[in-house]
Amino acid sequence: MGYGDHLISIGAASRQHRLDAQRRPVAIGNGRQVDPTFPELRHGLDFLATQAMVDAGEPVSWLISYEGYRPYHDHAAMAAEWSALHPWRRLFGAPPANKLSSRLGRCICDPQHRAEPAPLVLDAREEAVAREWSRQPFVVIEPHIKGKAPPSKRWPFERFAAVARSLRQEIAVYQAGEPDLPALEGVPRLPTKRFRDVLSYLKAARLYIGPEGGLHHAAAAMGTPAVVLFGGYISPKVTGYDFHANLTGGAEACGTRHVLCAHCVAAMGRISVEEVLGEARRLLARPQSTGAAAARSSQDASGAQAPVQERSREQRVAALEGTGLDAVAAVPLDFPRHVVDGVGER
Repeated sequence: MGYGDHLISIGAASRQHRLDAQRRPVAIGNGRQVDPTFPELRHGLDFLATQAMVDAGEPVSWLISYEGYRPYHDHAAMAAEWSALHPWRRLFGAPPANKLSSRLGRCICDPQHRAEPAPLVLDAREEAVAREWSRQPFVVIEPHIKGKAPPSKRWPFERFAAVARSLRQEIAVYQAGEPDLPALEGVPRLPTKRFRDVLSYLKAARLYIGPEGGLHHAAAAMGTPAVVLFGGYISPKVTGYDFHANLTGGAEACGTRHVLCAHCVAAMGRISVEEVLGEARRLLARPQSTGAAAARSSQDASGAQAPVQERSREQRVAALEGTGLDAVAAVPLDFPRHVVDGVGER
């Protein structure tokens, strides 16, 4: 599970706890084991259950989320697609639900899922850093995607550079991300060593610009406006936030994972530097009070972010029964190189 998926799960767990009349702690994991990854994100989140609580038999509410099985996945739809693509393999049995996306080579998302900002809590040191940096307005930009991310989520580096060059004439710009990745010319890097370090700077920033992923979810958790490059991989209706500017290039999400997808590359190509700059300036002109904090106040008053009809785990499991899926890996599509080469050369 990456940071983005974990933040989505924490946001979903917060909503689940808020709507639970018994206010049981929420355990994020596979129904038996609490996911042990990224413990640093749990600071101050008392609504999250621990493995010790589960082992002690304390009453908890489970949010099923682990590697390959996410709250925003539509496992029934992926199972049906696999069955339709491989009807002759039914006798071999079904692959595990957490392998469906990998075997299909694409992810099908639940269209009813809505992301809620994770209510992360900063410690005293992090709050002090945020206060210090908030004295001057600045923008955080991240031009890279993580190594294991679908390659189709990449917006051309030179376009990020053009955005940074233009914005630097109006406001300070800092680059976030791993220090060994290429730097944007003339853009200083934030002094971060781990993912959590960036939270203070995101809270202090006027704006975040970057691809759909962990940092856009972190920006939402800090209530920071963002311009998010979605392209055609996943829909912002599923993993986006309504106080962000979510750019798709006019494409419907296809979910293609392991290879460069011609459809997604074309979608990213249609997102221009001018469009990103326009959205950035629009958000920078808005009052700083808008964002996740205001959204949470509305959620606390109403009890829910939006009228989403979420299926229970039992309903999802029942939908998978009888599909007769097997565990043979699907061969990913190999798009011609000429479709990919030259994208962003303008």
